[in-house]
Amino acid sequence: MISDSSSDEAEEVDPIEAEKRKIEESRRKIAELERDKPLWEAAKRERERAEQEEERERQAAKRVRERKAEADRKEREYRERMTKEAEERLKREQEERQRREKERKHTQNRTRWARGPWTIQRALERYRFLCEQFDNAKFSSEEPLTFDDIPWPMVHCSFSVEDIEWSAVESFFASVKPHMRVQDYKVFVEKSHRR
Repeated sequence: MISDSSSDEAEEVDPIEAEKRKIEESRRKIAELERDKPLWEAAKRERERAEQEEERERQAAKRVRERKAEADRKEREYRERMTKEAEERLKREQEERQRREKERKHTQNRTRWARGPWTIQRALERYRFLCEQFDNAKFSSEEPLTFDDIPWPMVHCSFSVEDIEWSAVESFFASVKPHMRVQDYKVFVEKSHRR
């Protein structure tokens, strides 16, 4: 039993000594931490540098995307503008062709009816011809109705707006009546009124 009491004594540690050991252990750990501090700071600086580099790369990539988006937008606007200008140019050219064609037809019609002696029969032919053209025409904002498009029932070969009066229209119908059959004349007058 004596051996038991000596082992108990050996295991008993002085509390002051235990406290000193704890303090010493803490100092040793702090010293280790202090030795490792430059490594941590270097690692921290490396992390910060890497984060800054990543941020610069993100910003550079963002600027590249923004420049590309701006270039794409400008290219799209340019193509749209060119397309619109080409469409407008084609429209103007088409309108000009239509205008020239219409003018050519009007000139051709004027020339056609101006040649040769003017008679009531020719006035009737001109009126019927112009009525047929008028009935078949498709007027629109691109091809508007003009004075020359209207089939005016006039006896005279050439006339202006001031010449168109009710008495002149009555004179035309009275003049052409003897040149038509009664049934045809009635239909002719009715269609003219509807036109």
